[in-house]
Amino acid sequence: MGTWGVKTFENDGTSDWLWELEETSDNSALVAALNPEETDYLDAADGEIILAAAEIIHGITHEPRPGIPENAVKWISKHRDLDVSLLVAKAIAMIDLVLADKSELRELWEENEDKYHEWHANVTELRNKLGS
Repeated sequence: MGTWGVKTFENDGTSDWLWELEETSDNSALVAALNPEETDYLDAADGEIILAAAEIIHGITHEPRPGIPENAVKWISKHRDLDVSLLVAKAIAMIDLVLADKSELRELWEENEDKYHEWHANVTELRNKLGS
């Protein structure tokens, strides 16, 4: 899996997705991230990207959470005028899927008994802040 940390952008998949996001000037990358092809069983890569998109949406609707990469903060600052209000409920629903039983990302984190609770708390905090 490469680099893997408990915060959203501490893994290779979300770093790669962030590069893709930086090439956009609209919400198309966010919409695509929140609409994976398969939701019956969410694979880890899709779960990571869902969380990254949710972080960006949170940053636009509120403020970026601590620990967000500088390039994400810059993208958020440049795109504050994007209307992502309709994506908030979708992002929350998709975070719920990431945390659900049929999520490979959750399963992989559960295998790491030392860090699972920290990862889960980080994702739950993101979910709760998005809804506030």
